[in-house]
Amino acid sequence: MIDVKRIYFIAAIASYIYILLHFNSSIDAFAPLQISAVDETIERGFLLDAYRNTVPTFHILGSQLALMLGKDCSFLLFSPIQLIPYAALFFLLMLKLSDSYFLAGLVSLTELTTGYAGTQRIFFWPHGIGSILYFALLILFLLMFSEKNRSVWQSSNGGDNWNIPGIYII
Repeated sequence: MIDVKRIYFIAAIASYIYILLHFNSSIDAFAPLQISAVDETIERGFLLDAYRNTVPTFHILGSQLALMLGKDCSFLLFSPIQLIPYAALFFLLMLKLSDSYFLAGLVSLTELTTGYAGTQRIFFWPHGIGSILYFALLILFLLMFSEKNRSVWQSSNGGDNWNIPGIYII
């Protein structure tokens, strides 16, 4: 008997390999500018004022990754550092929305393989980090406000009261 999960796993691995080969060295022109800001932050030891107006946390994250990995900043430019979190979270989001492994895999594969350059999805890029955070937030909202957890977020008097303890942290 054919194991469907193995076929899905093999298809996912093959699609990741295809994505890496397809987008090999096809990177957006602004990516080296972002990496140079990360490199300059590491070299000087602090974030310059010119980079504080753009995306300062991205440059700090890149600096920390480069220092922790002990690699040059060009490693961040060409390594597929965002591929696994982006693909996993997008697949999970599509799975929560569709409740079908096949449809979630098909939509995820389409999302990952379309476009001219793999900058946002694969390489270290501010929009990719933002997409990863956005997908994670959407998944958390879907999990929190699902029908299974209805008693947590909705009271028995019609839903006018919110019983979420995190809202009262202010």
